[in-house]
Amino acid sequence: MKTEKYGTREEWLSARRQGFGGSEVATLLGLFSRWSSPIQIYEEKANGRSFDVDDESKYWGRKHESNVIDRWQEEHPAAAVTRFDLTIVRNDKYPHLFCSPDAGARLNGKRIVIEAKSSRFGDDYGPDGTDEVPLYVMFQVQSQLMILECEYAEVPVLIGGFEYRCYRIAPNPEIQRAIEETSREFWENHIETKVPPPLEGLASEKDFFKKKYPNDETEPVEATAEDQALFDEYKKLVGDEKNSAKTGGSRILQVEGMLKERIGNAAGMRFKDGEISWKSAHRETVDWKALAESLSPTPEQIAAYRRSGNGGRRFLLKNGKRGG
Repeated sequence: MKTEKYGTREEWLSARRQGFGGSEVATLLGLFSRWSSPIQIYEEKANGRSFDVDDESKYWGRKHESNVIDRWQEEHPAAAVTRFDLTIVRNDKYPHLFCSPDAGARLNGKRIVIEAKSSRFGDDYGPDGTDEVPLYVMFQVQSQLMILECEYAEVPVLIGGFEYRCYRIAPNPEIQRAIEETSREFWENHIETKVPPPLEGLASEKDFFKKKYPNDETEPVEATAEDQALFDEYKKLVGDEKNSAKTGGSRILQVEGMLKERIGNAAGMRFKDGEISWKSAHRETVDWKALAESLSPTPEQIAAYRRSGNGGRRFLLKNGKRGG
């Protein structure tokens, strides 16, 4: 095993491009979320793009992490605990995987990995003392157990800011085999070959394209024959209410994503029988907090506090509209 310690979050994120971390394993295994998708993982690993957003949720998750581990250590005073920060661990047995554990411990002669969590409601966690954790946590922990070669994992969780539970996870050879095979196949079939995986029609892919192509920079482009075929299918899907409402909706997102990838940073695409516009929407808002601090605002004061900005790109089909 090799342990890598980094001085900044940016350096740590850059090092994560060399393999798949525990939080990405679930996506590769088909457990899709609003945070990630196979195409986003591909772009990060194959093309070195970063889509990391350090939002309030991640900030408070890191803040709670230390306190949750403190609580676990209080309940296991005999444990020798090592905490990790901006750390990556790799194992030569699994060249396409790595892990960034929160902490490790030795207790009663056994090596343990500790993965601290916080949850707003805890609906997807089972009773305290069981191994009933959400699947994405299970996949993450099984990946860590493989790489670190630990006997078991402890998952202490803070729920709702005041309830503490802890779960013990034993190695699961079947899950670990699936992790190893899936990560290796994805790396060999997509990362090494620079062949992107197919779009899945996920809501998270809409967010991905917003991040990849945040603004339009050139005039609309002319469609190729392949573009025209996608456009024809997209019009049919949008016009089919049954597809829009249920399972076909994912195909709409799939085709929409394919068109967005072909449009890229252009303002849209022209077809023989229509046009798709994908332009940045101009937005103006009033800073009401600042306005409220002024007394009896005049029109000049309101104008002084008026702000404008990029409201995101809108994906519009002529004679029909679909947001994105």
